[in-house]
Amino acid sequence: MYRALVFKELRELWWTGAVAFLVMGTVVWSEIGPSIDLETLAAIRHDITQVPFRSDDMQLAVTGVACGLAVALGVWQTLGESVRGTWRFLRARPIPFTHLLLIKMASGLGILFVSTGMPFAVYLTWAASEGWHASPFEWQMAAPTFFGWTGSVAVYLAAFLVGIRQARWYGSRLWPAVPVGVLFMLFDQSGSSSSPAAVLYLFMLSFGASWFSMVEVTVVVVTVLFGAILYAASERDD
Repeated sequence: MYRALVFKELRELWWTGAVAFLVMGTVVWSEIGPSIDLETLAAIRHDITQVPFRSDDMQLAVTGVACGLAVALGVWQTLGESVRGTWRFLRARPIPFTHLLLIKMASGLGILFVSTGMPFAVYLTWAASEGWHASPFEWQMAAPTFFGWTGSVAVYLAAFLVGIRQARWYGSRLWPAVPVGVLFMLFDQSGSSSSPAAVLYLFMLSFGASWFSMVEVTVVVVTVLFGAILYAASERDD
């Protein structure tokens, strides 16, 4: 039963992960991969001069693609069931509804992390390897990008909560998306050289917050959203 539900989610959602993987892979290839001379069809290696995670587009790419995929997954898994009218059928399955939601969220997060994490890991491995670029590298340089990638969990849960809540007024239904909107407002005001995650990361560091403190804040937000999802699901009448 559980395996069938996992396969159902993967069958419906695999294409979203494939699109995100292609987009991320294209960005990584454009940063570190060779180009092709159309006349001779020979591979030409880039003259790599950028500083990894500082003067490239990886912060914006990783955070933007991960958060975009998180929204698509969360909304598709919830509003999609409402549009198709299948919530009642799923409730009739011989498993607790809480377990059903956990399967949905585990499948969505699995697709999110695998499809965006593999290209991110390739670029991170390249950045940390010697001989591939002339710039120095420290692991803390990738911290804002990593924070944006893992922070997409909160974006996913917020989108999931938006879709599973029953509210007649759209303003009430969309309130979980407010923190995401504030984050992107900070990004718009900061310019195009940084990602939203980098803005939040630097903002918290300016007040003396450590990396551990930011992890604590993220855990609290994720816990609150998860509890709100379970409460909203228990209030559904379909």
